[in-house]
This record gives sequence, structure tokens and C-alpha cells, in this order.
Amino acid sequence: VVNTHYKFLLISHTSLEKMPDSIFDYGVERIVFNDKVELKIHEGQIEFLPFILLREVYNLFIPKEIRNYEWVQLTINQMILKDLANHNKAKEWNILVRENVTLYDDISIGFERLNDFDKLTQLFKNPTSKRKHYRLFFNLVREDPHHLPRKNDYIHIFFTDNLGSAYYSEDLLETLRCLTIIFHKIKTYRGITEYSKLFQQFKKNGSLQTDLSARKFVQNMEFVKDKTVIAPNYLVNWKPLKSFVICCTIRFNPLLSKAKIINVFTKLPFVVNPYFYYNGFQIELRCFFKAPVVYKSDVISFLKRLEGNLIESFYFTEKFTKEIFYKNLNYKKDIFQDNTIPNPNNPHYNSKYELNCVRRFGDTTLSYKPSLLDLIFIDLTTYTSTSGLGFERKDEILKTIKKETMEAISYQHGMIKQLRETLNLFHS
Repeated sequence: VVNTHYKFLLISHTSLEKMPDSIFDYGVERIVFNDKVELKIHEGQIEFLPFILLREVYNLFIPKEIRNYEWVQLTINQMILKDLANHNKAKEWNILVRENVTLYDDISIGFERLNDFDKLTQLFKNPTSKRKHYRLFFNLVREDPHHLPRKNDYIHIFFTDNLGSAYYSEDLLETLRCLTIIFHKIKTYRGITEYSKLFQQFKKNGSLQTDLSARKFVQNMEFVKDKTVIAPNYLVNWKPLKSFVICCTIRFNPLLSKAKIINVFTKLPFVVNPYFYYNGFQIELRCFFKAPVVYKSDVISFLKRLEGNLIESFYFTEKFTKEIFYKNLNYKKDIFQDNTIPNPNNPHYNSKYELNCVRRFGDTTLSYKPSLLDLIFIDLTTYTSTSGLGFERKDEILKTIKKETMEAISYQHGMIKQLRETLNLFHS
């Protein structure tokens, strides 16, 4: 624990005088002196006592420098919702938190900043996975809290494939290979039943060479769906949608504060999938800019204005006619875990696990304006299982789409409200 001395008091105030500035302070007063923490929990919030109490216990393990960071508290809240999933007030607690997290305070992120946190509950379902990801979170926040950004730059660590190498048996690797071949042949995924039939069909006509049985294929598919974040990955051709995507690399002076750079670029609109690299000589940001085509010149001229000031140099690529994907499943074998690069001459190395494919963009144009639902589908398909449409059952997919639609509407309301407030400021 970070604070070694603590005391919980249940005070008799019937209710809070006013809603706290942060929903993550709801129902409690904190008095901190040196390493001592005194927590007063209001009697009027007794119905949510288990949630408040568990939140405060988790907070005792969080370094004080980052305890108020929103992404830290949102992660803790998802842990609470998982731990108390069977409590009769769980749904009300979830609604209370969601309604009081400002959804429109940053247009560049909007409602999307909650999506990944919602997906954490899926990762925490399995007891083994839950322990692993809880440990991952606490190791992250305690290891070097001074260099963690306020903005969410670390939620993606939960969504990486960190399944132990011991799980990747020869049968599972062969299933992944077959799964990849089938997916790239038919370019869609509708369910395990369909893939089971296709597996048998392709195996029978010789287009899929494998000794794997249909029963083992289905068993491993269930494992992939329930225990991993492996899922279909789709590309979107944005040009027919009158949008542009540019892949950009931006280099900064290494003397600049990484935290400040992150703070600036996470507030920019249109930035997608930013990743930062530091090699001792300079800080490098690699990201995509995705936006309606009318903003293309604005984005490029903005970067040019920053060149020589905040940024040292930048370059971008914008013409995508095809994408080449490569994956070597040999890296997953337990025997190669101590090797930086698996040796192809090793008898345990198998070249059939070197998977690659080329995806070419078509030149189809749209004759209609995409609806909100269309855009939600398009956005979801560009992410893998934990953030989009993966190997879930149909009812889970429908729940995801419903939630995303409601969040999108809420986000639009938030933007309208923010625009009104800004215009009133100018007119007052």
C-alpha cells in the first residue's frame, strides 16, 4: 500500500451538500496528512457503500501523484464493476459514474475515450486473465508514476496479446494459421459454425492443407474467442467516404518534455493511434490523421507551421493502394521465447507459420451519404476484438452497436452544448 496509515469513518450526514467536482470523489471526504489517510463515508450513500469502499481501498495502492488521473480512475471503476458484478446496485453505480463523466470536454476524443474502458470488463471476465491484467495495471502505475501522462496513453497495454507462450500449442498455432487462410479467402466472419463448415470444405477440396481435425479446430476457436484478444481485422477505404488518411511521422527535440508533447498532440483533432518512440537522440511520434477531405490542407499547413518550432521535422504518406501484412507465429512457440529472432534452421521452426497477405483497395464510390449507423459500423471494423467487432456472439455485437450509437448521440449533444457555450462567450 502507498499509504500505510488509514482510517475509515462512517459519518451521519444524510446526504452530500453538493455533487463533488469529480464523480470519483463521490460519497467520501478525504483528509490526507503525511502518510495518514482519513476517509469519511457519508451515511446517505450507504446503498453504494461496497462500491465506495472498494474504490478507496484500490486507491490506497495508487501513488498519490496519479491518483486523480481520469484514466486511472476509469480503470479502477471497471475493476469495481467486475468485482461487484452481482451486487444489486451495480447497474445504478455504473449509470451514476457514466452520467457524471463529462463526455464533451474534449472534442478530439469525445465519447470514444470511454469505449476502451468499457471493454476492460470483457478482459476481466476470465479469472486467470483478470489476475494478470490487474497485476499489469498496478505494476504500471507504481513502477514510474512521475512519467505517466494525465491523458490516456496506456489503456492499449491491456489489449495486447500477452497470452503466455505455454498456451500456444502446435494445435492452437495451426488453428490460427487455418483461421487466417479462411478469413483472407472469404474476407468476412459471421460465426464459428460458418467457419467450421468452411474449414471442412477447404480441407476437402485441397485449398487448405492441414492435419488438424474439425473438432480440434472448433475447440481452439472457442479458446481464441474466450481467452484471447485475437480477432478479425478489417481495412476501410476512406476515399469513397470523402475522407483522407495520412500516415505521419513527426520528430521532436529530445530536450522537450515528452509529457507536454503528449498533452499537445492528444488534444489535436483527427489524430488516430498515436505511438511515441524515444531513442536517446529524439522523440518520434507516429500516428494517422483521419478526417473529412476538406480538412486535409489545414492539417498539412498546421504541421508546416510547427516545423522549426515545436517539431524538428515531419513526413507523411497518403496514397494507399494496398497494404501488406506479415505475421510469424513461430515467435509464439515456447522454445523460442528466449530468442530475439527464431532461428529458421531450428528443427522446431516451421515456415508454414510465416503468414502474409496483400490487401488491395478497390475504387468503388458511394452513391449515398452514410448514416450514423454506417459510420459506427465502419469505425468498429477498423479495430480488433477488444475495441470493435471480433469473435463475439451476435447478441454481444448488438449490445456493442447499441451502446456505441447511444454514446455517439450523447457525444453530438455534448458538442452542441459546448458550441452554444462558446458562442455565448463571444456574444456576451
